Amino acid sequence: MNILAFDTVSSSFSMALKLGNYTIEINKEYVKNHNSELLPTLDSFLKKKNLSLDDIDYMVFGIGPGSFTSFNGVKLALIEARKGSVYANIYKDDNIIKENADLTYNEVLDIIDSISNNEDTITLCGDGFSENKDFFINRLNKNPKNYKINKLDYSFNIIRASNSILLSESRYKAGDFDDIFSLSPLYLRKSEAENRIINFNK
Repeated sequence: MNILAFDTVSSSFSMALKLGNYTIEINKEYVKNHNSELLPTLDSFLKKKNLSLDDIDYMVFGIGPGSFTSFNGVKLALIEARKGSVYANIYKDDNIIKENADLTYNEVLDIIDSISNNEDTITLCGDGFSENKDFFINRLNKNPKNYKINKLDYSFNIIRASNSILLSESRYKAGDFDDIFSLSPLYLRKSEAENRIINFNK
C-alpha cells in the first residue's frame, strides 16, 4: 500500500509517503508560500522511489483546524491566526467546548477560566501556543486556580503528515472516502484579499 499525505493548513508544511511499512516525511516550519513547497517536494519524493502518482493507492490531506481528545482536563489545539488571535479547538475532558473558533488570545484565556476547576491540567499544543508560549504560560500561572500546565513535546506543535496517514488507515479499510470534487478547505475567516475587495466595493 502506497499512501501520500500532505498538510498546509498552518504556517508549517508537512508531506509524508508511506510505502508498505516504510515512511519518509519532511516537515518545515514558518513556510510563507506553500505552493512553492508542495509540487517540488512531491516530485522529489516520487523520484527518490522511482514512483509516479499512478503508483499511489490513496492520498490524505488536511482541510483545516484539527482536534485531540486523549488527555484529561482542559485541552487546546491552537493555530496561529495573526493579529492577536488563534484558530482554536477547545475541549474539557471528553466534551467539545469550541471547534474551529476564531478567538483572540484573551478570549482563549477567558474560556479556560470559565470551564476549568481548581488545579485542572491545561494541555496546549499547536503553533498558536508555541509562538505565544510566554504570554499564555505567564497568564495561566497568575490564575488563582493553580493550574497544572501540560506543555507537550515540541513535535506536537506542528501538524505531521505521517500522523494523518495513521488516522486515515481505519477510514480506508471501512471504505470511507471523501469526494474530491466537493471537498474544500475549511476557512474560519476571509483572506486579507477578500476583505480588501469587500471594503473596496462598499
